[in-house]
Amino acid sequence: MSETTSGIRSVLSLPAVYELAQRAIGARRGRDRFVAQYVRPESGMRVLDIGCGPGTILDHLPPTDYLGFDISEAYVQAARERFGARATFQACGIDDFDPAALGDEPVDRVLSRGVLHHVDDRTADALFALAARVSGPGTVVITMDPTLHAGQHPVAAWLAHRDRGEAVRRPEEYAAFARTHFAEVDLHLHTDLLRVPYSHAVVVARGPRG
Repeated sequence: MSETTSGIRSVLSLPAVYELAQRAIGARRGRDRFVAQYVRPESGMRVLDIGCGPGTILDHLPPTDYLGFDISEAYVQAARERFGARATFQACGIDDFDPAALGDEPVDRVLSRGVLHHVDDRTADALFALAARVSGPGTVVITMDPTLHAGQHPVAAWLAHRDRGEAVRRPEEYAAFARTHFAEVDLHLHTDLLRVPYSHAVVVARGPRG
């Protein structure tokens, strides 16, 4: 994993501190827009959330058949304490997750927010390989990560360079991983999802290859 966990940024590994920081920058509003524009959830959908963190996306979803996993046991424990009655959580990494936990049917949505910029190229490819493995013809895979791009607000660029994740990429670099495993890939750049200047790359993939 390409991540800085030392110094002041180490406190963001604590779920309560992470949530406080997210509220301060307006992340809830950003999640509302992300869900409304890209996830478009319906009751009863089957959802896999890769790198689910403390499970806060569930605040924005109707009742779903949701399974989230995250490498942080602290985040997973926080998610179970808050959302355990309506969702399933596992503490594991991308390489350790067993798709059999989802059963035989494909999922409707695969979500991964803020994961790709924390991992190396091999793991980023493995994330989309896993997403393709659990996808069917109607599955939509959506990822969102901080990004670097031409004409970027200098504050947004500074924040991206200071992120705990040490693999912040340009938008097309994120999309390239998806194109290896999916036939249809759309790329979107957002610069207004938070209260502070910040750039997000959203990748939407459909049609698993093979």
